[in-house]
Amino acid sequence: MVMTPVELHGGGEAPASQSASQVRAKIAALVDSDLPSWRDLARRYVIIILSTLIVAATVGDWNLVIWLVGYLLSQTAYNWFLYANANSDSATAYRGALALNFLTSSIFTILPLYCWNSGDPMFKVIAVFGLIGQLLFSMSRHTAIVPVLIWDAVQISAMSLFFAWTFSQSHPNDHAAWLIPFLGGMIVIFYVLTLWETYRDQRQLQRATDRRVQTQRLEAVGQLTAGLAHNFNNILTAALGHIELARVQDDPAERDAALSAAHAAALRAARVTTQLLAFARKAPIAPSAQCPHDLIDEIVAIAEERLPTGVNFKIEDVGGLPLVRLDRVQFQNAVVSLLLNAFEASRPGGTITLSMSRTALTGGRRRVGGHFLPAGEFLVVVVADDGSGMSPEVLARAAEPFFSTKAVGLGSGLGLPVARGFAEQCGGALRIDSRAGVGTTVSLFLPAVSTGH
Repeated sequence: MVMTPVELHGGGEAPASQSASQVRAKIAALVDSDLPSWRDLARRYVIIILSTLIVAATVGDWNLVIWLVGYLLSQTAYNWFLYANANSDSATAYRGALALNFLTSSIFTILPLYCWNSGDPMFKVIAVFGLIGQLLFSMSRHTAIVPVLIWDAVQISAMSLFFAWTFSQSHPNDHAAWLIPFLGGMIVIFYVLTLWETYRDQRQLQRATDRRVQTQRLEAVGQLTAGLAHNFNNILTAALGHIELARVQDDPAERDAALSAAHAAALRAARVTTQLLAFARKAPIAPSAQCPHDLIDEIVAIAEERLPTGVNFKIEDVGGLPLVRLDRVQFQNAVVSLLLNAFEASRPGGTITLSMSRTALTGGRRRVGGHFLPAGEFLVVVVADDGSGMSPEVLARAAEPFFSTKAVGLGSGLGLPVARGFAEQCGGALRIDSRAGVGTTVSLFLPAVSTGH
């Protein structure tokens, strides 16, 4: 077997990736504040539709229905756009989301303005309720997106002052009418200050979160460096030791055995390098649409070769699985690594189960194994064992690179991190469920591209 050198690419991408991460964070903030679950969204739509139709039928003004159609179309377009670009890092997508946000907010503002200018006292009450609802919604969003905060503040402040001023002008003979603009101005000041305090609190929270993440990154880099140095030190010690033995051996057979052992150590170093690249998502990949039924047949063939005897191996394969887009070799490596981990954790006579199924995530973004996934269909590959399981402390660190509870030389500590990196590279996630003394279940969520056969 000939091992080719692996070219590592670096440099030149830091500014772009940083900008992309900032855009992704801003889109995520809009999603968190403005994209509710489908149930909450349906509840909002029902309330808006029913209340508007009841008011329109009661007062006989069907212009409200025209406003309702326009608002629902704009709100639906905004929600759909956020849903479709929830994980985007495109500046164009962010600007599009802001534009739809401004449009939807402006269309909603038309209703209280129309009701206020109608002259009907009942409509003026509806206008005030609309203004109050818009104000409360703005204060409850807790968004740190500056353009959204400024747009809300300008719209609501201008509308509040307009209502107060026109009311005072409609009562010129009332000496206390000046109190209305005064109180309106006080409310606007209180509202703007509240928005500012909310924005400041959100920024402080974000800075504290960033500092914590940076500290965790530094700790992870330290652990990665120490693990990498320790792992390669063991490999180099074995390789150099066998090379020294080969140099002093006179017997050709013993010399060949020593050189074979040194070659095996070099291959192990190459595998660790490949796993590191996969973990860092820098390994070259060739993704294509794959049929899960074909993939599982190949996995079974590889597993039967590499898994030792003494443990029962079960396969649960259901029909109707969706196609997935992935790199076939990396998928095999990830699943076989999970199977080997399961075997090492199993007791003699235990059972390891490999299964695949289709699942649908609904209700906006869902947190799966510490990673957010958009709604949609996923292929779920599950490796389960009834072995020793993991304690909560071990489970919390199970996917860390080079973390291992095995004896020295029995594992690289990269099996779960590589599987997680592969899943996230495909747009999916990895979830680990484990209980000490009960067993462990590892689930790979891979996004579907179309219906399988």
